[in-house]
Amino acid sequence: MENIKAEEKNIIQLKKNLTDDKTAYDDKKNELNNVGGLFEKLRKKNDEDAASVIAAQERLQKITAGLLETDTGENATLEQQLMNAKRNATTADTEVKQCEMGLKFSKEQLSLKQKETKTNDTDYQRDNKDLELKEKQLKTLTNELKKLNYEDGSLEILKDEKHLIINPSPNFNRDSVKGLVCTLLRLKDKKTAYALDVAAGNRLYNVIVDTEKTSKALLQNGQLQQRVTMIPLNKISGSSIDERTIQYAEKLVGNDNVQSALSLIDYPPYLKPAMSWIFGSCDPSGTLSGGAPSKTRSILLKMDDYNSMIEELKIKEKQLQ
Repeated sequence: MENIKAEEKNIIQLKKNLTDDKTAYDDKKNELNNVGGLFEKLRKKNDEDAASVIAAQERLQKITAGLLETDTGENATLEQQLMNAKRNATTADTEVKQCEMGLKFSKEQLSLKQKETKTNDTDYQRDNKDLELKEKQLKTLTNELKKLNYEDGSLEILKDEKHLIINPSPNFNRDSVKGLVCTLLRLKDKKTAYALDVAAGNRLYNVIVDTEKTSKALLQNGQLQQRVTMIPLNKISGSSIDERTIQYAEKLVGNDNVQSALSLIDYPPYLKPAMSWIFGSCDPSGTLSGGAPSKTRSILLKMDDYNSMIEELKIKEKQLQ
């Protein structure tokens, strides 16, 4: 569920990025239009100045030919008109160069704005594709959770009892509390769940700890909400069913119908003393998987479903990474 919430937050952030990219795209588009207008003005000015240069050159040619009348109809010497023409030509040439520089700058700005607009458009498309992908992944994960028959709150109900224990001291090591017996083992075959429930009884709800010192500290200062039996690993010792008893049972009901409780479960090796104490000396009378169906669901089946859901959720989380 944490991964789903994380993905929902990612979708919200991507939608915000999408809006920001759209705004940036519109801003860059407006800037592009403004630069385009300036470019057009400078081009028009450049054309006008070029025409002025041509006109000045034409006047210079006329003056050189001895035409002394100015454009205003006033009389002037050839030298004066030549100086005026040169001055006008120089001014026009300067304006042309300035316009060319401005035109070059505008072209550079235009190219830059075009690249920025293209970049913003690319970011927009990328974020949009990313958003669509995340939404598909979220939908797929939600469907997978439905296949697991997961109900909100079911995982929390099956959480380890050690999370409900208050630290008896500031420096207390939480790892010294291993957890409820029923949370620390896995069934090899679900058909044996009810038989193992009966065999272990209330010991399934005992709490396994590392030492008797931890047990004492928890019982005295752990503020436990209910009566709890502790199993210290360093003090507990289990036993197994006598081999002759097993052989006798096999003769009575057949080899396939007799199995020791310990052979039906998986657990970490360091828990062997506790598991041997809980399951090693169970009464072997009857069959472990027989008897009338229980009206209440086996706690070991619940925990097995819980562990299966956790494993599948981890697989889905890795797929989303």
